[in-house]
Amino acid sequence: MKAFKVFALLTVALVVLVVATGDRAVALAGKAYNYVCPVYQTERVAYTVKYGDTLYGIARTYAGHQDRWDDLRGIICDIQDANGIVDKDARWLVPGSVIVVPLQVRVNQ
Repeated sequence: MKAFKVFALLTVALVVLVVATGDRAVALAGKAYNYVCPVYQTERVAYTVKYGDTLYGIARTYAGHQDRWDDLRGIICDIQDANGIVDKDARWLVPGSVIVVPLQVRVNQ
């Protein structure tokens, strides 16, 4: 019951804020929502494999380009899924071949 009262009080406060400030409160609420619940889209980057490249090295190269901090294993799995690479073939990347690196990029709304 106490949680419902707090929810009702916050709802009334939000309605009063929207009525008092108009569109600014709506815009502020939208920005807050986008911060709490960000939207991501997949951006595909073509990468040409060089001699000595590994999936770990490629994932580490692109980890800094992510807007969210995935662990490297997650990025490696994404690369494997996008290119049809199975674990036993992961050590044998052919130099000169092009693989797709899917990156999760935050969409600004």
